[in-house]
Amino acid sequence: MSYIGNPYEGFEITKVTKKDLPVFSTVMHNSEHLNSQLLASINILQARQPKSHDSNVKCTWRSDWYIHNETEFGFFVQLVKESALFICQYHLLNPNMRLNCINMWAMKYEDGDYAELHDHFPATLSGIYYVDVEDDCSPLVIEDTEIKPENGLMVFFPSMASHKVEPTTGKRTLISFNLMGAAM
Repeated sequence: MSYIGNPYEGFEITKVTKKDLPVFSTVMHNSEHLNSQLLASINILQARQPKSHDSNVKCTWRSDWYIHNETEFGFFVQLVKESALFICQYHLLNPNMRLNCINMWAMKYEDGDYAELHDHFPATLSGIYYVDVEDDCSPLVIEDTEIKPENGLMVFFPSMASHKVEPTTGKRTLISFNLMGAAM
C-alpha cells in the first residue's frame, strides 16, 4: 500500500523566517489506514513500556528513543526514509543524500501537556507524524512558525530549528524521529 501518493505533488514548504529554514509538510495518502496501524502499535508499545520516559517533552506518556528498532514500526521507518529521500531529491535537489533513522519515539499528550523549547542537533533532519489528534490541540511552533496538527500530517524540518508545543487542551498521539544524513 502506498502512503506517499503521487510523488510529483510533493510536500508543502513553509519558510521559517527567523532562521530562513524550510519546513516540509504533507498529509500522507491513505493516512486513515496508516494511523489505525500505528495507533494499535503505539498502544501495544505503551502496554509493554507503561512508564513514561522523561525528557523536555512534558506529556502523559513517551516511549523510549528506539521504537525504530521494533518490528511493528519497520514499515513506518521505511515510509519516513522514503519521504525524506523524496524531499532530498525533489525539494533540496540532492539525489545523493541518504538519511538513516537514528531514533524514533512515540508520545501521547493530554490536557496541560507541553514540550519545552529545544532542538535535535546534531541530527540532520527531524520530523513528526500526527497519528491521532483532536481539533483543539496546540500547534507545533518551529522558530516563529506555527504548524497546526492534523491526522496524517507528516512534518520534516532541519534538526537545528528550535521548536516547542505550548500547553495543550486537546489530546494528541504522535511519533517523532531524527534522521542523520550521509552523502552517497
